[in-house]
Amino acid sequence: MIKKLLLLLFLPLFGFSQASFGENATWYFDYSAFGYNGFKKVSHVGDTTMHNMTWLKFAVSGKRQIRNGPGPNDIQQDTAVTWPSIYLATRNDSVFRLLNGAPYLLYDLNAQVGDSWQFAPRDTSFGCPDEPIATVIAIGQDTIDGVILDYMDLSMPQDSIMINGQNTYQISSSSYLHYRVYPKLGSLAYTSLFEASPNLCNGSVFKVAQLSTHSVRCFSDNQISINRQGSACDFWSNISLEEKTVPQLKVYPNPSNGKLFLETEEQIATISLMDLSGKILAQYGSAKELDLQEESGLYILSIEFANGQSLQERIVIQ
Repeated sequence: MIKKLLLLLFLPLFGFSQASFGENATWYFDYSAFGYNGFKKVSHVGDTTMHNMTWLKFAVSGKRQIRNGPGPNDIQQDTAVTWPSIYLATRNDSVFRLLNGAPYLLYDLNAQVGDSWQFAPRDTSFGCPDEPIATVIAIGQDTIDGVILDYMDLSMPQDSIMINGQNTYQISSSSYLHYRVYPKLGSLAYTSLFEASPNLCNGSVFKVAQLSTHSVRCFSDNQISINRQGSACDFWSNISLEEKTVPQLKVYPNPSNGKLFLETEEQIATISLMDLSGKILAQYGSAKELDLQEESGLYILSIEFANGQSLQERIVIQ
């Protein structure tokens, strides 16, 4: 089946027996955006009715820091940062996100292998020819912090795109979802929270610029509790700047022909190369010299440090 579009401006809302996605849930995300690093707490705080649907309201708060120099303590830290609330609704196992005042389909949690749904409007203005459609390619179970969770693996349309005179095989829609989705807690990573991530197909500067990244640190609801890093979920609430600093990392050259060098004083645990949907393509242990064998295109290099922290860098292979 293909569930096309997104706007729910029809049919009355019937009651459904299953629990709504995110009901009584709290997420903590590590995030970075435009020079800031920090954490965001996303917590279910109440319900409201809009568009003839019951929406769960999530308050978004947290802390952030910004560096003002290269030293380990050259950090300015904010307190009590808040962001606009997020609204999610569940209807017959379909999860919707309220964006610009309208409901958009995000996940079809009832989909089986081979089923598809459209998760964003089609936009060909940046050379992306295909519709943003997710197709379930696998279903299974995963264990995170001792908790067994169901998951579905997704694929997005891919095609050869001409960028700067070179064919690159990559996602060919204007948006994409993370490769793996957990019906209980969603994706483990987002660009913007509970939204599809933007993707441009014309090689513009915006595409290779550092976008925001969000990675799940902790999740809890009335049934389970997960801590992926084994330390305080709101970690800035109980440590000083001297006790925890952001790892310094340099990845060069970027763009490159596949040969990359990493410079950091921190001990690296693992390095993973991912495509834009978050699918792991290769892992390299703790090596600081990498010879990537992938085709030309845009990728994400995820570096996990021995102290539990992580960083992601977008890299371009020419």
